Amino acid sequence: MDLYDSELQVVAAAQSLAATLGANVNHTVAAAAMDTHGHIHTGINVHHFNGGPCAELVAIGNAVAAEAGPLVTIAAAGCGDRGLLSP
Repeated sequence: MDLYDSELQVVAAAQSLAATLGANVNHTVAAAAMDTHGHIHTGINVHHFNGGPCAELVAIGNAVAAEAGPLVTIAAAGCGDRGLLSP
């Protein structure tokens, strides 16, 4: 499946952020979301014994805090060689 350039930007942002996570077991997934203005908002999961917030929710929360427009694309990537994950 071919992706639009904007979707590729979101995927690249999620993968780039995931690559910075290292071996920290508390932060294993990164997410990126693009709003209707083309701004990308990112987030990292926070492990907690009851599950904790996933990276996608953190990215959405960061977008809301930044007063973003509606989100149109989101992607999540795992640390290491896990690649893209299903949000």
